[in-house]
Amino acid sequence: MTRVSTGSNYSVMTSNLMRAQLRQNVLGEQVASQKIANDLKGYAKNAEVLTAMRSAQAKINGLIDQTKLVSNRLDMQETGVNQMADAVGSAKGAIENAIAAGNAATLMQQLEAAFTNTVQGLNTKSNGR
Repeated sequence: MTRVSTGSNYSVMTSNLMRAQLRQNVLGEQVASQKIANDLKGYAKNAEVLTAMRSAQAKINGLIDQTKLVSNRLDMQETGVNQMADAVGSAKGAIENAIAAGNAATLMQQLEAAFTNTVQGLNTKSNGR
């Protein structure tokens, strides 16, 4: 059985308390000043983390820009699809009216207008594409 010296225990505990107190003082100064260090040497141990964070931020900004472009393109496609749906609805209505009236005198003009709107919907462009 090993014997533990009381004096050395007190010494270890005192040095740990002093180290904790110094660390508390340093952290208190950082909180009060809202700075980690006054020069670049103080940031050296966190430089890799800062560099990685900036790289991640650049990637995220790039993804956000791409998402905005895709969103704009999808909005334009939605506009084109809605235009085509309206044209198909008007063509259907024109056919139904011609059948109900028993007269198809203006049916071809109405179908041509609906077809033109459908073509415009299919040819919708986003940023020249």
